Amino acid sequence: EMSVTDQVQHIMEILNASESVTFESFFTVLNTKQEVVVTFLAILELMRLKLLRVQQARHFETIRIYKAADQEAQDAILKEYQQAMGSDSSEF
Repeated sequence: EMSVTDQVQHIMEILNASESVTFESFFTVLNTKQEVVVTFLAILELMRLKLLRVQQARHFETIRIYKAADQEAQDAILKEYQQAMGSDSSEF
């Protein structure tokens, strides 16, 4: 099973490896509805935590996602988030 917490970590790994990614790129290799929902929830959670920012120049144009915190801030925020969520409470 895929959890929101696992997907949060995966998304941050991707963003730390590149300057930005498209919103659509997170959904191209997903096979199930569960994976799509969990990935979307993880993106929303990262926005709430202010670890990523989303930008779209105009209506219907590509949505780009950027990391919004340095590695040290990410580590601190994600550690606190994981402690708050517990090990199993974020599974979908």
